[in-house]
Amino acid sequence: MVAGGRVYAMDAEARVNAFDLGSGAPNGRYEVPRDGAPHVVGDLTIAGDGRVYASDSRAPVLYRVPLQGDTLERFLESPLLLSAQGLAPAPDRRTLYVADYARGITTNVGLVSGGTGVNVIPEHCRINADMRILDLPSARELEARFHALKAPDPDVEIKVTGGMLRPPFERGPHIDVLFDKAAAVAAALGLTLESGPRTGGGSDGNFTAVMGLPTLDGLGVDGDGAHTHQEHLLVSSVEPGTRLFQGLFETLK
Repeated sequence: MVAGGRVYAMDAEARVNAFDLGSGAPNGRYEVPRDGAPHVVGDLTIAGDGRVYASDSRAPVLYRVPLQGDTLERFLESPLLLSAQGLAPAPDRRTLYVADYARGITTNVGLVSGGTGVNVIPEHCRINADMRILDLPSARELEARFHALKAPDPDVEIKVTGGMLRPPFERGPHIDVLFDKAAAVAAALGLTLESGPRTGGGSDGNFTAVMGLPTLDGLGVDGDGAHTHQEHLLVSSVEPGTRLFQGLFETLK
């Protein structure tokens, strides 16, 4: 993060360090106010006024690098900041967006395109954004926010199209019952069936789960490197997985 001829970086000691952009020499260190609680500086950003802001992923606080002194200023404290992470200032210079992993909501702008030439102001710009959520209320909330986006510049128009392609996979007691039965079948075969953390992916199982139907997802072959050139499956997992499916078909009613 570069601002005012200095490079800013956080470290594992809940500090923000500054280095001279030209020489690389350290010329500033700013610590989180000590209050006996655990702190982790999650991310940094630079606002339109040139000030540097920092999030705290362990405490509900946002900080600002001071103009004088060596202690980060408490810029904002809110119970809504359960696990503050990435920061992004809005073009209006009045809004600061904060990513919060605790709500399980992530948004990623993966594609930006537009223009007809390298030295021509583009008439149109297209941005493709991907959003992942944990529950339907959050999905409806964020979808409405996207469609309500307005440009701060009166000469710019924002048009939002699209919407939710797959509902979130909400796990409830009906799914827990089915998983316990599958785990018992696996145990009888000498296998261990574990319920893994959310990965941000999606499948057709999202549609059946949202209908209240007991659904298990991720019963395919074992492997690694999803969506990379190193993506692969383990042939050794095919036969045990087939036996698990056989046991499920024979015992589920």
